Amino acid sequence: MSTYAVGAERRTGEAAQVRLGTYSGCPPPAAIVAGKALMKDPRTTPQYAERVPYVVVCGQPGAILRELVMSPHEVVQDPRRRLHFGYYLNKQVRALYMYTNARAPYCTVHSGSRRSL
Repeated sequence: MSTYAVGAERRTGEAAQVRLGTYSGCPPPAAIVAGKALMKDPRTTPQYAERVPYVVVCGQPGAILRELVMSPHEVVQDPRRRLHFGYYLNKQVRALYMYTNARAPYCTVHSGSRRSL
């Protein structure tokens, strides 16, 4: 059992609310980044429901997500690190695209009076 938990609200995958406590299974990405920061400096304990930013970087083929999450500050300091654009395209952009297309058939266009410009 891990000692990290995440709040229910997660936005775009770049920051999530983290609270210390118990979490069964693998902790979410924001909790992993918070745990790495705690190992380096115990004073970096996040406040209750504080958002912890993270990014997903490229790694070995077949690597799992928890091995690819890092703090944005670590990525800036290490010029060899590259963002995992495939992850962001599949998880963020594609999800938004699917959401907007799922709603599109239900949108109606009212043909009101035509106005000339």
